[in-house]
Formats: sequence, structure tokens, C-alpha cells
Amino acid sequence: MAQAAKASVPKENALGSAVQPLFAALITQTTASAVQLGLFQRLVKGPATARALARTAGAKERGVTMLLDALVATGQLERTDSLYRLPAAMQSVLEVPGVDPETYFADWLEHATALVASWSKLADVIRTGEPVNNIVEPSAAQQFFVSLVRMLFPGNYLTARALFEKTKGRFGRGEVDILDVACGAAPWSMAFAVGNRAARVTAVDFPPVLDVAMEFARIYGVEERFSFLPGDIGEVDLGKGEFDLALLGHICHSEGERRTRRLFRKTYRALKPGGTMAIADFVADDQRRGKDGGGFAILFALNMLVHTPEGATFTYPQYRAWAKEAGYRRSELVAVPAPSPMMLFYK
Repeated sequence: MAQAAKASVPKENALGSAVQPLFAALITQTTASAVQLGLFQRLVKGPATARALARTAGAKERGVTMLLDALVATGQLERTDSLYRLPAAMQSVLEVPGVDPETYFADWLEHATALVASWSKLADVIRTGEPVNNIVEPSAAQQFFVSLVRMLFPGNYLTARALFEKTKGRFGRGEVDILDVACGAAPWSMAFAVGNRAARVTAVDFPPVLDVAMEFARIYGVEERFSFLPGDIGEVDLGKGEFDLALLGHICHSEGERRTRRLFRKTYRALKPGGTMAIADFVADDQRRGKDGGGFAILFALNMLVHTPEGATFTYPQYRAWAKEAGYRRSELVAVPAPSPMMLFYK
């Protein structure tokens, strides 16, 4: 008797593979709705039930419960029995000194809304090669980044604190001169200035963005050790042999290859012999297949396509080759609480 053929079970659900990205796109709207209803803002004060949150939002409990459960399912909230709470990671971000939760979520909503609108034109950008909104053009940049850098400050500050702890044997005591390139709200250098009371910082960015950095420097009580150098980082003279540490926090992806290689040469000249260039960015895996935590960087490259004429995301070997070209003699990766490790290059 012939054996019945075994039904082959596909390793992947073809329908699921097609539908999943569609529903993934809905996560942003789910989060945005929670912000609009004030749910995250209320949970900053402590855990609450769906009924209490619905009352605060002036909304129906049925819909609020569904929304809260979706936020739990996507890792944005936690629930114990009937109580919903912010995850510890988000709570720690909102507890960073100088962060106002209301402003933080308002800025988040503004940029999430703009991001969705820009990405809706992705196919057109791919056809034409022209970004929807060139955020690196000086006049646009000065408007775009003011609220963005304020929102990004707490997460980047916590990452910078971790970097400081791992490098404080070198930068944690004594006089250290720091160059913060495209500083934004200066979370990277702020962590070093707070950790080492003898550190001095020169922060470079557009004037309206530097106003935000000045505000945070006052909040952290380090304004007397901060100098502010206004201008476009591609044009500003960064000096020669003046700094022990140059910080490039999430700037290379918007600069693109050509401008990044030029920036590496400028920072090399600005550093003292033996100085260090530290880079934070979204680093793609070597084969650009989204492996080893590099998947977000691959996706983020499209964000640079939408918003810049040359921006992209790069691999560690690319960064290493450009640093060697600029004169840096060696490099290392430092693990920090971030999507990608910090890259350190030594003069």
C-alpha cells in the first residue's frame, strides 16, 4: 500500500508576511492616539486602570482598554492585573532633569505626524531622487531641529552617561577639552561635563539650536564651562589640536558619505595628539541584511532618503575606512544602551 504523502508545512506564512507590514504601520497611529488622549502623560504620575484613564481622557472605556492593550502588546506599556504602567525605560527617560513630560510628548506627536506625512511620499522620492524636506539645508534645519533635539535629549543623555562611565578612566577627571559637533541640546557633552567638573565644552550648531543647548547647560549647572560656536558644521572652523574628545552624536547619517568624510578630517585636525573621536549613530550590519541589530539602521536609511539629499546609514567597516583615511590609527566599539554601539576612533 502506498504511503500517503505528508503535507508540507511552509516555514513562513505568506499571507502573514504580506499583512504584517501593513499592521506594523499602524503602531505609530496607536501611539499618537495615546499621546493625543493624554494617556502616557497621565501614567507618568503612576499606574492606573483603564477606567481611570478613560475618565481622565474624557473617552469611552471600551476603546481606551483596547488601545492600552495594544500598547502593552507592542511593548510600550506594561500591565499587572488591571493596572497599566510605563515601562522602566520610558519612565527613566521622562525623569531626566530638565525634561517636561507634556513638552516631550507634544514634540513627539509633532514629529511623528510630520514623519508619517513625509513617508507617504516615499515612492515619489525614489522616482525623483529629491527629498520631501531637506532638513540639512540651513534655514530648514534651524526650524526642524529645535523641538526635535529637545525631545531627543533624555534618551541620548542616558546613553552618553553610559559612555562616560566606560571612558571615565580617560575623561572622568582633570581638565578635558571637548568638542561637541552638531550638538543639538548637547546631551553627549552634558554627560561628560556633569561627570567631570573640570571638563570644558565647545558646542557647535545653528544659533536657534544652541539656545536649547544653553537652556540645558543652565539646568545642569555647567553653563560656565560651555562655549557656543554658532554655524554650519561644514563651514565653521573647528580649530587645530585643541580638543581631547570630539563627539559626533547622530550627525553622520544626515551628512552622508561625502560630508562625513570631510567632517572626519576636520575633527582629526581639531583633536590633540592622542585625542578621541566618539560617534553615536544607527550602524547597519556589514552585509546590510538587518542582522545583529542592524535592521533599524537599514530602515532609517530610507528616512534619510526622504529628508536629505545625501544622507544614509553606514556600516562599521565604512566608518573605520573613512577614519583611517582621515588619519585615525585605531578604533573600537563600546556597548551602550542604544540601538548601536558607540564607535571610538583614536588619533
